[in-house]
Amino acid sequence: MSGTGGYASSRASHGAAAGCFYWECTLLTLGPSGGVRLGWSTRRAELQAPVGYDAHGFGLRTGSGEKVHAARRRPYAAACAKPGCVIGVYIYLPPGGRPLERGRGDVVMWKGEPYLVDRPEAPARPLVGAAIGFSINGDFQVSRGKRRREKRGCGREGD
Repeated sequence: MSGTGGYASSRASHGAAAGCFYWECTLLTLGPSGGVRLGWSTRRAELQAPVGYDAHGFGLRTGSGEKVHAARRRPYAAACAKPGCVIGVYIYLPPGGRPLERGRGDVVMWKGEPYLVDRPEAPARPLVGAAIGFSINGDFQVSRGKRRREKRGCGREGD
C-alpha cells in the first residue's frame, strides 16, 4: 500500500476467527516524514484512519515503536522506520470467537439477484486468552518491563 494523502487502512480479503496467524511486511521506502502502522482490527474498524485509531484495532507505529489501541499510545518496542526493516504481525485467537465473514444465511436471493441481509450485530466483547504481538527484523517484541518472551498458544508441540 502506498500513498501521500494522509492516513488510510487496507483490509485483508479473509478474516480470522480462531487459531494463529502471522504476516510480515518489508518497509521499502517511507519518504522524509513517512510512517506506517501495522496491526490487526475487526471489520468494524474505521478504514479512513490508521489501525489502532478506535477500539476495534491494535497497531504498532514503526517510527516510535509504540503500540496503539483506541488512539492511545503506549511504549512497546524499538523504533524501526528505515527501508529494509521487516515487521512481523502475530495474533492468537482461542476457540470461541465470532467469525468475521458473513455466513450463507446473510445472503438471500430476491428476483434472481443476491442481497445481503442487514442484521444488527451483537456488541463486541473481549476474547479471553487472545494475544497480539509484533516482531522487528525477526526479534519478537514484548512490552517494555515484561519478562515473558513467548508466543501464546502457537508453536510446535512441547514448546
